[in-house]
Amino acid sequence: MPFLAKPSTVQQLIVPAGQLFIDVIVAGKYSGERYLGKTDSFTVSVAGEQLQEFTMESGIKELADSTLIGVTRTAKMTVKQVSRENLALFLAAAYGVQIQSAGTVTDEALTVLPDRHYQLGRSDSNPSGVREVSAVSVSAGEAAVVWTATATKALGAYVRKATGATVFHVATTAGTTGASEPAWPTAPGATVTDGTVVWTTVGILAPTPDTDYTVDAALGRLYVLPTARVHATLGTPWTVDYTRAAREREQIKTAGAVDATAALRLISNNVRGEQRDWYMPKCALTPGGEFPLKTENPAYVALPFDISILKPDAGAAGEDIAAIYLDGRAVA
Repeated sequence: MPFLAKPSTVQQLIVPAGQLFIDVIVAGKYSGERYLGKTDSFTVSVAGEQLQEFTMESGIKELADSTLIGVTRTAKMTVKQVSRENLALFLAAAYGVQIQSAGTVTDEALTVLPDRHYQLGRSDSNPSGVREVSAVSVSAGEAAVVWTATATKALGAYVRKATGATVFHVATTAGTTGASEPAWPTAPGATVTDGTVVWTTVGILAPTPDTDYTVDAALGRLYVLPTARVHATLGTPWTVDYTRAAREREQIKTAGAVDATAALRLISNNVRGEQRDWYMPKCALTPGGEFPLKTENPAYVALPFDISILKPDAGAAGEDIAAIYLDGRAVA
């Protein structure tokens, strides 16, 4: 039977609901529709552009004619499904897997201050560092040489006393050491004059866990305790040895160019009213809004997007493709 519209006398109200799908366009091709998950809202707005003609025949300016010459269709959506795909879309980022190989690291250099945290394994190739470490050990003063008499020392040179050293020192005034070894201080920050060199104690040679530092092995983080035996302002050079486990982790990272063009489809599941499914073959998604990482007033995170509904190019055989399609449900 042919489709018959309902008479205008029949009440037609809508309480909207439905499921939203996205089909990202990659290199000009659709990649398959993905359910966006929980979406609190999806709204469409239409703004018309008019060409207007006025007349002054009656002594005042009056509108004589108006022609619709353009239509801009936009949409907004709020997504609460914070999946890696949706979060990457919001951040204009790419997602993948960060592969960490098993291995042993020796002499990773750190210059530490008290009451500071340090991420192990941080590098230009792996800026966020490593995870899952074990057998962590810390040493210090590896650059400190044994003191000798009448030796020229540059600013920043390290030294330790000739025998029984437990701490090391840095030259904070360059010069030449004296003829006999000075009485070395042991407290970080203390100074001693040696010939024309001024030495400042920067820390102990063997930092110990729970006295000078603690380790979060799962996150690969080293914390220098507030009472650590290090220099409070100059910093103290430490070297760290550890073993890293073979692990993989999800990683989302912002990218220089991320394709945010996609088709959107809303499968209607209205609480009340006709079920009409919306399809928009080409949309440009623009993330906009705040993503709370921490808040005093807990709330579910939402990912807001502004959407430009575009007129697609003609089909392969020259078919005209509309910007929006609304499909009612099939009838017998």
